[in-house]
Amino acid sequence: MTREIKFIVWGIEQKRMQPYALIYTARGGEPETLDDAIDIAEHRYKLLQYTGLKDRNGVEIYEGYIVKKSYPKSKPQRRSIVFAIEYKELFDNEMGYSLGIGFDFHGYGSHKLEVIGNIYENPELLK
Repeated sequence: MTREIKFIVWGIEQKRMQPYALIYTARGGEPETLDDAIDIAEHRYKLLQYTGLKDRNGVEIYEGYIVKKSYPKSKPQRRSIVFAIEYKELFDNEMGYSLGIGFDFHGYGSHKLEVIGNIYENPELLK
């Protein structure tokens, strides 16, 4: 199974999420090289990569999205946990070694998560 590689972007100046294709039109056409695209992205946009997974409602989950895991009412001590999706080095703390680089879902399957915002527009959700 292959994972679809795609991005959305946070427009730093526009302060809104945009399709990745808009960074091309902002410059008057497609960048000629990958280096051009990276240069554009590093200065005016934050690239957010698709994880290849969807939440329980079918919403695509991207890096930087804030998700919520709700617990059943039978577990009153924990109602929900909220966290941001990050692309980082993952560790097995019990075994003491790196598992490689990937998206951190805190051990939850994506089908148990719900996208509720993103780190740029809704940072208050992480407090």
